[in-house]
Amino acid sequence: MSELLISIIVPCYNHGHFLKDSIGSVLNQNYSNWELYIINDGSTDDTLEKAHKLTFKDNRIRVLDKTNGGLSPARNLGLENVKGELICFLDADDKLLPNALLTISTYFIKDSQLDVLVCSYKYFKENGDFHIHVFNQENLGLQAFFKSNIAPPVSFFLKRSCQERIGIFDESLKSCEDWDFWIRAAKVGAKIETIPDVLVGYRYVPNSMSRNAVQMFEALKEVSLRAVKKDSRIDPDAPMNKDYPIDAGKNLKHHFLRCLGVYLMQGKVNESVIWYTEEKEKWNWNFLPEDFEELNSNLSFRYFLKKEEIDDLLKNTLPDFERFFSEIGLSKLDQKIAIKKVFAPHLKKNNHYRFGKWLGALVNRLTF
Repeated sequence: MSELLISIIVPCYNHGHFLKDSIGSVLNQNYSNWELYIINDGSTDDTLEKAHKLTFKDNRIRVLDKTNGGLSPARNLGLENVKGELICFLDADDKLLPNALLTISTYFIKDSQLDVLVCSYKYFKENGDFHIHVFNQENLGLQAFFKSNIAPPVSFFLKRSCQERIGIFDESLKSCEDWDFWIRAAKVGAKIETIPDVLVGYRYVPNSMSRNAVQMFEALKEVSLRAVKKDSRIDPDAPMNKDYPIDAGKNLKHHFLRCLGVYLMQGKVNESVIWYTEEKEKWNWNFLPEDFEELNSNLSFRYFLKKEEIDDLLKNTLPDFERFFSEIGLSKLDQKIAIKKVFAPHLKKNNHYRFGKWLGALVNRLTF
């Protein structure tokens, strides 16, 4: 069985302290036919120095240096240089598990029609793994991408011939450029498949304090509205490239709540009230107390379930949500329902910490 050359693109901006781990995860692969491009995106830390040192360890590693422009231009520079039959987008703070490249290569060799493979992934922090997302093995169509992106970039492995049909990453987007990219893959008729194999690690940011929630929502909005329309950037005759009679506003509400959850987690209650009021009127949205459950997502604190994390959330974050719900005019009853919906995973887990497994489960059944 011949080995496919896998090209790995690693954009890096001021993440030099993560490079040893991310590139090390490639050096530790039980698969040898790969090339790797570290794209230094105008870093002001020691990224460039550390990247060049890594090239001395292995001649399959190359460094490309550019002025700062963001993820899309960095990845696009990598796409201009790769020679492999398969492409992997490994962000500088993520990692591949040791059998990732061999497993991925095997799937593509077995199915010559396969264009994009999406593997299962795990979240990790400095103190270890804490959440695993496992897919079923199934083929995905465009409908799967209408609502949201299904996985981080590191989970996607792409055939180069398919990338040439998709084009490059949209450099006008400040966020969600990967979701836009995979929507185009589906629209050109790519065969996209998910697999249950957990092959990569996605580093989870321990808080959302640095995220620009408004900018994120603007990008999500642009991609959502574009997704249901014919795309001029790809072949106009591609089988799935057409207008769809889908109300993108429903998806926007979903994205807005997730971004609003980030804003509230940052303690920006006054700004959140203004933003909520503006977007609610703009889109004529009606919110039920149950809808606010989406304020708690992987973008904010969905997986913060260690005791110290829950203690901090209940002490410092929950009061901001209570204030928000009060200021947007929810009744006392609806405020209680909304709080219970938002913090349900944490309140339930906290009961286990407080009362033990069995009694905690009983309390949860009576409470929720």
